[in-house]
Amino acid sequence: MRASKRNYKKEYKKFQSSPEMIKYRTRLNKENRDRGTYGNGDGMDVSHKAKGTVLEKESVNRGRLGEGGRKKGPRAIKRAKRGMRLKKTPRYSLGGVMQNEQALMNQVINQQVDSNNDPEKEKERPIDRLKRFFNRKKQEEVQPMKPIKSKTVEEMPDSYPRGERELKEQNLQLAAADMSKYLIDPETGSFRPESDPVAKEYIEDDLFQSVGVSDADSTNTAWSAATVSKLASAFDPTFEGSSNHGEFIRKAFQNESGVGYTAQPIEDTTQFRVGDILFEGRSDSSGNPLGPQTYREFEKDAKGRGRYSEGSYGSHTDIIVDVVRRGDDVYYVVQGGNIGNKMRLKEYTAAQLAAKYEGRLTQ
Repeated sequence: MRASKRNYKKEYKKFQSSPEMIKYRTRLNKENRDRGTYGNGDGMDVSHKAKGTVLEKESVNRGRLGEGGRKKGPRAIKRAKRGMRLKKTPRYSLGGVMQNEQALMNQVINQQVDSNNDPEKEKERPIDRLKRFFNRKKQEEVQPMKPIKSKTVEEMPDSYPRGERELKEQNLQLAAADMSKYLIDPETGSFRPESDPVAKEYIEDDLFQSVGVSDADSTNTAWSAATVSKLASAFDPTFEGSSNHGEFIRKAFQNESGVGYTAQPIEDTTQFRVGDILFEGRSDSSGNPLGPQTYREFEKDAKGRGRYSEGSYGSHTDIIVDVVRRGDDVYYVVQGGNIGNKMRLKEYTAAQLAAKYEGRLTQ
C-alpha cells in the first residue's frame, strides 16, 4: 500500500512539472489576469470545463487534482472512474428540440411507467409533462441548426485585449515552459544534469549561442547567466544578454532613462512582478567573496568605485516567471540555471525572496 502511494506521488509530481501542464497553467493564469481577477484575493481560479473556461473556487479546482486539498490516491481514482457520469451532450437545435432533451425524451419513453406509482404525489405523469413541453417547443419558430462553438483556452488570447505588460509576461512564461522541455526529463519529472545529452545540446547550441558564446562546453562553462538572458530577452526583446551576470546588473544600475531594466533594493514591502531579475552575491567553496555581496556594494561597483569595478566579478541572478496562489499565500516561481549543475525552478514567498536576494532588476 505504501509503495503504491509513493508511486502515485511520483507520477503526480511528474505530471505537474511536465511542459504541457506548465503551458496549461500559464494559459489559465493569463485568462485570470484578463478577467481582472488574478491576485485580488477572491479565492477563485480559472478552470477548464467541457464548454470552455469558468471561474471556480480554488478549493474545488485544486482539490480535484490533489493540489491544495485532499490528494486522491489510486483507489479513489478507480472508484471515481467506475461511478463517473456521462457528460451532457452539446445543445444543438434539431427541429426546435434540443439534442440532450431529445435523448432524455427517448430514455423516458423506453422506460415502463407505472401509472399507479404514488398517484397522490404525482397528479401528472412525467411522460405527459415531457410530451406537453415538447409540443409547445414545436409550435415555436424553428431556427436553422447552428452548432455552438465553445471557447477553449487556446482561443482566449484573441477574445480579450492584451496590455503590453501582459504580452511580455505571456512571452516569458511560454519561453520558460519551452526551456523546461530540454532541462526537465518528462519521463521522471526530474531535472536533467548539464552532462545529459539533451540538456548538453540545448545549453551549448541554444543558450550559449544566444549570448554570443561559441565552442563552450556545458560541463566546464557556467550557463546560468545565459539562461536568465534567454528568458529576459523573451520578456523584453531589447534586453542585452550576457554570459556573465555582472554585466547586465551593472547596466541596470547605470540606466537612468527609466526605459528597460533598472536596479532596486529588495525591502519587506517590495511588490515583486513577473519578469523581475533577482540578484545576489557569490562566494567560492571556501567562503571568499567573488564579487559584491550587498546591494550597496553592487551600487558602488556600477559607479566605478568598488573593488571589482575594473573587471568582471562573480554573482548570480534568477528571474520570476510566474505567480501562483495557494490558499491565502502567494508564491513566486523563480527560474534560473547552473545551480548544482541543473536548472533552478523553485517557488518562494515574498519574505523568502527578501531574505535570499540583495536586489532586483525590474521594469
